[in-house]
Amino acid sequence: MIKKSTLTSLTPLVETAVYTVPQGKKSELVMIWISNPSANNRKITLKAYNSSADMSISILEDFAIALHELKQIGGTENTFVMMEEGDKILATGSTGSTFSVVCAVKEYNDIIQGG
Repeated sequence: MIKKSTLTSLTPLVETAVYTVPQGKKSELVMIWISNPSANNRKITLKAYNSSADMSISILEDFAIALHELKQIGGTENTFVMMEEGDKILATGSTGSTFSVVCAVKEYNDIIQGG
């Protein structure tokens, strides 16, 4: 197991993969932080993409975050999402936004050992 964090600054109106499960791994998404450091009341959309089903589900849809606000999703011991190879967390900020997104994950080898 490897504990890992990714940090991404979003470009407004561009859907960005803030985390992608690497080849040969599975991941436990533990927490997401979203910060709005310099834009008043901007909106963000956050999605989870399932590569095996080729579909996305919305986690947040046009969610308003105020200037200097930090939104935390997850973070408690039993709050996590399991993700498979190729799955992604996608984010899109509204016009004029300057969002930063941090994903904290635990990555595991996707191979059964000693079975």
